[in-house]
Amino acid sequence: MLIYTSEKGVHNVKQVEIARQYMLEGGSMAITRLQFELPISELRQMVADAMVGCDECWEPVRKGGPASIDLDVWDGPFDDAPRTITVHHNRDGGCGTCSERIYDSSWSDFRYFDCEGCNRTICEQNPSNGWHAQYRIVDGEQICLKCYEDELMEHGVNRESIENGTLPGMFFSGGNPEPLAAGYEPHGDRFVSGDADAVCQEVLALMDSGRQVIIGYESMGIGGGEGTVSLHSKAIA
Repeated sequence: MLIYTSEKGVHNVKQVEIARQYMLEGGSMAITRLQFELPISELRQMVADAMVGCDECWEPVRKGGPASIDLDVWDGPFDDAPRTITVHHNRDGGCGTCSERIYDSSWSDFRYFDCEGCNRTICEQNPSNGWHAQYRIVDGEQICLKCYEDELMEHGVNRESIENGTLPGMFFSGGNPEPLAAGYEPHGDRFVSGDADAVCQEVLALMDSGRQVIIGYESMGIGGGEGTVSLHSKAIA
């Protein structure tokens, strides 16, 4: 007697002889099949209960089956815990399997990436507001905002970016408690519209005086062309 285990418990499976093959040299061999000791209606319900919608294409896939894979993904880099999605793993629809397509941003928004800093799989855009990019490119690597925040707290913004006329930074919590807790002193807000040269020169002056700088985004238009930023600095240790 064999057994089959499901979420509903342990079920007996027996081998039933359905035919017998006789040999020319004598003797015979039973041909068997497996038969569940459950009504067919319960078996069908067990199969239905095991099916879920693929989180990428929404077509049915059996959770835990050979054609699916469970992935822990993070909708936001500051979330307390990931959520688990189930996607097709070996079903190629001509554009890659579903487990590959969740990374493909060439055709859709809200794709995922693997952070080079923490190795988590994170949504590139914030699903809560639909536009906030949740990553930065640092030294050619794509890292999440949590890892970028850690980088900022330790080293401040990159001088080369400032010299190139850009203001690299991020949104912090209201009142900017993160840089304050890391020992940075506030220098107030600056409004930027188009040309950021004046603010860049101010940041470079702080750097030349032996300080590292953090730029907080207080309000920023989509695309970063206009908005208000805050400056924070502390002496380089």
